[in-house]
Amino acid sequence: MPRRRYRRVSDEDRDRIITRYEAGEDFLDTAAELRIPRTTAYEIIRKFGETGERRGRYGGGRPPVLDDEAKDFLVKLVEATPTITIRKLNHTLRQTFPGKPHVCNMTVSRALDGELITLKQVHNVSANRNSEVVKAARVAFAQYMYEDGIHQHRVYVDETGYNLYTCRTYGRAPRGQCVNRIVAGQRDSDVTLIAAISNLVCLFYYEIHVTSVTKEVFKTS
Repeated sequence: MPRRRYRRVSDEDRDRIITRYEAGEDFLDTAAELRIPRTTAYEIIRKFGETGERRGRYGGGRPPVLDDEAKDFLVKLVEATPTITIRKLNHTLRQTFPGKPHVCNMTVSRALDGELITLKQVHNVSANRNSEVVKAARVAFAQYMYEDGIHQHRVYVDETGYNLYTCRTYGRAPRGQCVNRIVAGQRDSDVTLIAAISNLVCLFYYEIHVTSVTKEVFKTS
């Protein structure tokens, strides 16, 4: 469907409508003669009564509801608490700046988009991962591997969990319909795999545990 185009009312036509209104005459007759909709004529009179201006304002758009101070405040809140919700951001903004216009949650979301802040998946990072002690240990291990470790026979041992329930995650169906698979209420059991890999003979040992693997089990494997 083609987009409907609205005819801009000229300043001369606006002045004729306002003049009839000021004279106490029926300005809707003038609007009908000029082929201007009744709603547009009422809007012209309403703006004239509020502002006293006889000429229309075109272009430029509306000024932003959230000013730079409010946007900077929202950015600081996100930097302090990345998992904060839009509703909480808007609530905190209203409490901090009660004199500013109250906006909806969508306006807050769009303001963050304008500040290049988007919604992302949260990744948990260990508190000690980037500590000074861990960084020093990384440097020492890298130096050992570069000088002596690279010339030795190395064996890597680690464990990982695996669920026995495996299936295809993609399927085909007519456009507009979902691909549904009827499954049981529970998935299959989990197992833990402990494997040892060497830089010379690749995988040479592994164990599969159907129960939980504790520190003691891992040491004796």
